[in-house]
Amino acid sequence: MKVLFAASECAPLVKVGGLGDVVGSLPKALSKAGVEVAVIIPKYRVAGFSYPETLPGTSIPVFYVENDDIFGDGTVYPGGEVEHNRFAYFSRSVVEFLDTRAFEPEVIH
Repeated sequence: MKVLFAASECAPLVKVGGLGDVVGSLPKALSKAGVEVAVIIPKYRVAGFSYPETLPGTSIPVFYVENDDIFGDGTVYPGGEVEHNRFAYFSRSVVEFLDTRAFEPEVIH
């Protein structure tokens, strides 16, 4: 089985709360159980931070949705209409990512 985790945060790359913890740990546990997993998150602009190609300490691929106009302020949850537009854009971008065939999931979580 192939599972793509699509989320706004993933520890230790981007973590605000419990979602980051889950998306940072559940793919690792599933991978150990033989499930092929990948993660896709927004690429927030954070000064001096280099986003890795894999989840640290694993071979789990991490893909990024990049758009400085949408994610460039460095905040994860800005609130209001900005946040609504941000995650509508992210959701649409995840669907478009599927067309790249870079990872072909059977399940999107």
